[in-house]
Amino acid sequence: MNSIVLDTNILHQEGFSSRNMRLLLRLVKASFVEIFIPDLVRREFVTKRILEAKENLKKSHDQLSLIIKKNTHDLRFQRIIEDAKQNIKLAESKIDDQIITGFDNWKDDFKINIVPFESDKIHQVIDEYFLGAGVYKKPKSREDIPDAMINTCITHLLKKKGALIVVLKDGAFKKYLQTVENISIFDSLSEFLDTKEVQQKINELDAQIENAEGIKQYLIESEFSNNLRSYFISKTEEIEDIYLEESDISNKDRLEIDSFGERVEYVRAGNIKDVKVMKPASLSENIFSLDIEFTTDATIYYCGQYVDYLELGMDDTRDVSLDSMSDGLCDLSETKSLRFSGLLEIRIPSDIDMDAVKEYTKNLDSKDNPINLHLQVYSAKIL
Repeated sequence: MNSIVLDTNILHQEGFSSRNMRLLLRLVKASFVEIFIPDLVRREFVTKRILEAKENLKKSHDQLSLIIKKNTHDLRFQRIIEDAKQNIKLAESKIDDQIITGFDNWKDDFKINIVPFESDKIHQVIDEYFLGAGVYKKPKSREDIPDAMINTCITHLLKKKGALIVVLKDGAFKKYLQTVENISIFDSLSEFLDTKEVQQKINELDAQIENAEGIKQYLIESEFSNNLRSYFISKTEEIEDIYLEESDISNKDRLEIDSFGERVEYVRAGNIKDVKVMKPASLSENIFSLDIEFTTDATIYYCGQYVDYLELGMDDTRDVSLDSMSDGLCDLSETKSLRFSGLLEIRIPSDIDMDAVKEYTKNLDSKDNPINLHLQVYSAKIL
């Protein structure tokens, strides 16, 4: 069995239910891998999740207060907003338990082994701190103390297991671990899952699922892509509910302005084209996942200098709206064509054959269709 250690940044990147995590769960259930999490990683991950959630709830609360401030004439409307603020406060009081419970449930489902930090190893951590040895980038580098503590857990585990797979992104920590014998390093779960050994195991597991290979092949054919496009045009909420912020948006130089604070909203379902699905994977007996890309129009909002906006106004091919302005900065918006990327999850009942699958996908939006779809869009590229 392969013993794999996940670092904090991998947990933040993947979350508990990403496709990569669910493929990892298949390997756990097949006794192909066992997962280890240093206790300090658990603490760091949970604490950051709690802080981020509370910050987002506070932002929402503050925005609601601003709405009331600007709309004081309607008492009924104020009461609705005040109720929403109280619900946010209630959510804030419960968020710690929710996140901790979520981690514990994931730990139980994936049979995670928590590796405690042994207190007698603190002398090693401090000695290396003064010397700049081990994972420390230089002597007395305080920011590396958590990694040094995690490293003692990995070292202890390596002695027990004989060999380890470690998935992490941290540059200095990774560089050090690459010098340690019998440790294989991967930058991401995707990189680990794409290895020949893992792919062979996944193929073995797929072979045990009736119709799996046939379904995976069909899902990447143009017939299914065309059916999918028709579904998105009909089921408009799947597309129109997409919302992306600046970190999810690429090719921003196409805006031809020194912009910031970009976000994408109001995605047009009716204009969708060039639907492409790739890399089908079986997540379970009846759940399949695919990479998906498609192109359509959407409204992109961004901020910039007013003088730059005036230059944009001289371009007859652009229709940039000035939404507001203050101190030389302005809020702008326009409709652009974007290439969206994400994941598509498909639930297909295990008791229907390939002919039925093909027939049902012709009308994916029909009321009694047993095939269910779920779209998650993670990024967009401005065209």
